[in-house]
Amino acid sequence: MRFNLAILSLLLLSFSSSVVKAQTEWKDDAFSMFIHYGLYSIPAGVWNGERVESGYSEQILSFGVHFSDWYEAFAEQFDAKDFNPDEIVRLAKSAGMRSIVITAKHHDGFCLFGSDYTSYDVMDATPARRDLIGELAEACHKQGMRFGIYFSLIDWNFPGAMPISSHNADPITILHHEYNKKQVTELLTKYGKVDELWFDMGSLTTEQSRELYNLVHQLQPECMVSGRVGNDQADFSVMADNEYPNYSIVKPWQTAASMFNETWGYRSWQERGEVADKVNEKFLSLVKVLARGGKYLLNIGPMGSGSLVPFEVEVLKEMGKRTAVYQEALYGVQAAPFSLEDKSYLATAKGGKSIYLFVPTSSDMRDKRMQDILLPAHRGDIKRVTLLNGEGKEERLSYSRLQDGSVRLALRAPLHPLEYPVMVVKVEYKKGYDYTPKTSIRQPEEVLSYANAEYLNSHSSLDYYCGYRSVIGYKWNTPYLNKKESSLLLLYPLEDKGKSIRLVTSKGAKEIVLAEGKNLSVSTPKYLLGKARRKIAYGVFGAPVTDNGEWEEVEEVMDMNYPLRPRRAVALDVPITVYDDTILPINLSYKDGLMVYLNGEYVYGNIKRDLTEPFSDLLLLRIPKGTHRLLFKVYNRFGKAAVLRWNVPENVYLLQQKVLTDSPTSFIRLEGTDRLKASPALLQNVSIRQCQEK
Repeated sequence: MRFNLAILSLLLLSFSSSVVKAQTEWKDDAFSMFIHYGLYSIPAGVWNGERVESGYSEQILSFGVHFSDWYEAFAEQFDAKDFNPDEIVRLAKSAGMRSIVITAKHHDGFCLFGSDYTSYDVMDATPARRDLIGELAEACHKQGMRFGIYFSLIDWNFPGAMPISSHNADPITILHHEYNKKQVTELLTKYGKVDELWFDMGSLTTEQSRELYNLVHQLQPECMVSGRVGNDQADFSVMADNEYPNYSIVKPWQTAASMFNETWGYRSWQERGEVADKVNEKFLSLVKVLARGGKYLLNIGPMGSGSLVPFEVEVLKEMGKRTAVYQEALYGVQAAPFSLEDKSYLATAKGGKSIYLFVPTSSDMRDKRMQDILLPAHRGDIKRVTLLNGEGKEERLSYSRLQDGSVRLALRAPLHPLEYPVMVVKVEYKKGYDYTPKTSIRQPEEVLSYANAEYLNSHSSLDYYCGYRSVIGYKWNTPYLNKKESSLLLLYPLEDKGKSIRLVTSKGAKEIVLAEGKNLSVSTPKYLLGKARRKIAYGVFGAPVTDNGEWEEVEEVMDMNYPLRPRRAVALDVPITVYDDTILPINLSYKDGLMVYLNGEYVYGNIKRDLTEPFSDLLLLRIPKGTHRLLFKVYNRFGKAAVLRWNVPENVYLLQQKVLTDSPTSFIRLEGTDRLKASPALLQNVSIRQCQEK
């Protein structure tokens, strides 16, 4: 038995290492091409001579045509005579893209490959009789381009699937799930190496998501699986369409962006504007994603014949000129620590020795003088500061280190033309840099909690509408821990007993089970609730609540069962006053999802599937003396109401557990034990302090 367990452990370790390696290579590519091409490309957003302005044009069957037999007739016109895989790969390479993902099957169920399980495909139903997926796979492999496949998990043509809905996040029937697995197997066994399988839509059970994830890795171990397979059974997260987070994410993630927000498939009447404006927009979007630690997937939508839209070709070629100039600042980089603290620039980093600042420019900068930039205080000897110009000519900039450790860079306009929306400044260090964020803990007696931590964020997604910012852990910079050994005291509520956590320092990591310990009773402080208000909020679970819309005053705030259609939320805004700096315990009970903000700062987020009863949790809210705003966003995804019940108990019981850790350590990280998944760790109630040794 022990031998079998040892073999299983080795296999799991090997699988984990393989996934991590693939994740790193996938992320380092930085920039990819997305292609939406199918029968929908023929009507091009027009039905019966009129524009179909509702929905994306690739969903014209749902929003415009409505009848499947009318839509399927487009197959008779689908000849793909101008679809040129080699030309597509050359265009992607010229743009600086390092992988291509194409729609093998979109929601309409039509396949761009020959399938043994349906005749509704390019080989059997169209005059093209070309396996377009096979051709593009071959062109990618021949030209050294990574190849990925998009696969819709909903199918409007499969008889055993759910009917068309307005939202596309439908359950997947048993028959449909088996059909999907058969077609995924085809795609992963017919076309050589597939680097990425981009699942989309549907609302799968956890078991269905897990089966698809395991199937992909069984057939192609290094193939990356997208987060839209659902239930966090994925190798990378995908934001909502055209979404750009304003926070860094530590797990692999991607923003998928269309050339125009209104559509992904070709739309003949799309207003395209000026090429230069679109290039600036998309290049800045690329930088924004990379500066937050992500990868950028930019879409094109070929016309019905398969020919590329000239406007999109020009945009990509122009973007390629910029990626060529700034390539060292774009590929194989990480989010730089300075990006979040100074809004005047974005930044990436590479190898621990170089930081790249993307500084906005404008066409009227002709006096060769710009405002200086101040880098926050950090350690490290600077070797040189230069402008990247792609011409092999080094343009050095002067700099000075100030008394507090910050660095002032004296900027001037670059010698190359200023039509680019940014200039890129490279700060190169002799032996690397060491940056201590503002959240650093400087006093040994200071308690480490979520309130003074750097959040370790990911993007969790049960399905498309359940995507949100998930907190998978916390990090504290601890320069005071400089002894050979240090005892740490973990404090956590009785409700967290038995939870497994991972404690990481610069010396290594250890997994800990929160066990029974010394029991402390903490009394609830005095508090006062003010006049509350609420409103309906729309969009995906993770969308921020704004002040727009109608708010209504409410009397009852602690017991809410608000009738509501699925995919909607109730925002509850509650003023609260406390009379000392305190910890306010809040018992939470909710369905299906809940996000909590204190004065606009994110504190808690979680969503659960298949709840027969509300999910219960405890939140130890660390709140300073004064009056504050407590915002609850309660999301109804699967039921008939938004449910939230909360109360403040009279007291709460805290347990203590002593942990010995190696020192010195410059940081402490607290996280969940499943390092490959994006689900929230729910460790907001665990705090740490250093034991005072006698």
